Amino acid sequence: EVLSVDPKATGTLLVVDNLLVGGVDRLPFAMAAVLVSLVFILWLDLGRGRAVLVALVPLLVGSSVAIGVVIAAGMPISILMLSAFPLIFGIGIDDGVHILHRWNESEDGDVARAVGATGKAILFTSVTTALGFGILFLLHHRGLAGMATLVLLGVGTCFLTSVTLLPVLARLVWKR
Repeated sequence: EVLSVDPKATGTLLVVDNLLVGGVDRLPFAMAAVLVSLVFILWLDLGRGRAVLVALVPLLVGSSVAIGVVIAAGMPISILMLSAFPLIFGIGIDDGVHILHRWNESEDGDVARAVGATGKAILFTSVTTALGFGILFLLHHRGLAGMATLVLLGVGTCFLTSVTLLPVLARLVWKR
């Protein structure tokens, strides 16, 4: 509203407003750039299109569930809140890639054994990340609480997808 009166207005309140409320209009470009970068890195690592698609599943499901719950709950979306997505993307990719690598390295090709061998480690990283950001709820700040909500939902869903849906898809889509 201030900028509609004076487009050259400055000040702390405008900066805070942009950090806590504004900036959402630039989100689609930023998210697309991150996803393209992740696909490129996954391609370099896994080398096959099918493997890349399977590795992206936990990240896509976790991100979708997190933002879907936030929208359904009517929480105000801010750029501060959405800054949690790079973290969700990182953990979501890690969970899936670790399982896929363990499965690819196994001699017997048992995806359930790969999940069992890797599941404890990715559970630990997911829980510690979620707890670390969950502490933001204690600050009673809407933007930080939103960030904590996204991290808890996103990272939790990425983990669950990595140990349930990812192995099934890997078996169906990615032939070792």
